[in-house]
Amino acid sequence: MASSVARLHSDRVRERRWTGKGVTLGEVLSHLAELHHDISHTEAEDQGHPHPRNSVMNLVVCVGSQARAEETQEVVERMAASHPLRAVVIRRAGEKERPTLDAEIVTEAHQLVRGETIQREQIYLSVSGAAADHLASFVEPLLVADVPTYLWWAGTPPLGERGLRDALAICDVLIVDSAGFEKPVTAFLEFAGLADRLGGRIGFADLHWSRQRPWRESLSQFFSPSERRGLLRGIERFDIDCAGEGQAAWVGGSLLTGWIAGALGWRLLRAAAVTDEHADAIYQAPGGALIPVALRSSGRTTLPRGTATRLRLEAESGGLRCLDTIELHPERDDHAHMTIELAGQPAIRQRLALPPQDESELLVQALAVARRDRVFMRSLSAAAELQDALG
Repeated sequence: MASSVARLHSDRVRERRWTGKGVTLGEVLSHLAELHHDISHTEAEDQGHPHPRNSVMNLVVCVGSQARAEETQEVVERMAASHPLRAVVIRRAGEKERPTLDAEIVTEAHQLVRGETIQREQIYLSVSGAAADHLASFVEPLLVADVPTYLWWAGTPPLGERGLRDALAICDVLIVDSAGFEKPVTAFLEFAGLADRLGGRIGFADLHWSRQRPWRESLSQFFSPSERRGLLRGIERFDIDCAGEGQAAWVGGSLLTGWIAGALGWRLLRAAAVTDEHADAIYQAPGGALIPVALRSSGRTTLPRGTATRLRLEAESGGLRCLDTIELHPERDDHAHMTIELAGQPAIRQRLALPPQDESELLVQALAVARRDRVFMRSLSAAAELQDALG
């Protein structure tokens, strides 16, 4: 399926580009100003005024390889069709290499139907030597003033390194993808710890949280009818299977479990790994009821690690008993089947569409709520507590 965040046709786009090897930051700033002046005056009508810059955000992207840099630049290009921005993509080429700064700038504008111009200003920097530890000094002069700055660390964020701490000082939101962490459990706990310490100053977002959205929405919709809402207080068991192997797969399941536990006020009593592929936990509801939770790794490798492949929830309240199961199609990743069994009623079967979401779509979702997503922060804290208990 094609991405819903699509590139514009080249006929609608005007572009200016500059590339430099072994340059200074001052040269980068000078050429950036020249390109912006050039394209804004080219876009102006003969009798009109140059179009002002209309960026709504700064997006700083940190990558560790040239291949990843190219991938993220394509993501930014797709986003720019609907989100005017200035992006700074930084490749940290290595501290031990000779200090150099290579740069590429792309300035782009396109016309909408109503005649307004949206711009993408994208700066790619390859930084080597000791300067790679001082990202803020490179990035801050390149940012557009008076708009929020998002830092997307495309990989495992080195939370203990000076480079990241330096970059956090100039950003409003840190974005990661926990499904891609190299050491999933350790990195997830470190990320949650950082969010706990700095959550009052900056926002935090996880692309895997965006990836799980259809599963959260399906569970929420199950409880939407007024006759089922009492079942929220009567949940007796919750099981979740996730793509991947071992405890690494449980990180995604912990996020979904943390979402439910945080929303319903459950308190974690204990948790332990039963096998390499299975863990059990016991929560206590506000009324004192005990709720068993099971996390399992499904071994499925066609999906990002930690993606839900099966959810099973049992509940009873006021004489109404139910079993809600959502299970991914065994051979396809684009839909799941939901089965709702209510005592004394015919089973209800529904198809849950799970359209593929590329990074640009996930990033747009994260950007929309990252600065105020209290639900995610609460879920992250509960998920980290569960992962920590599992050891």
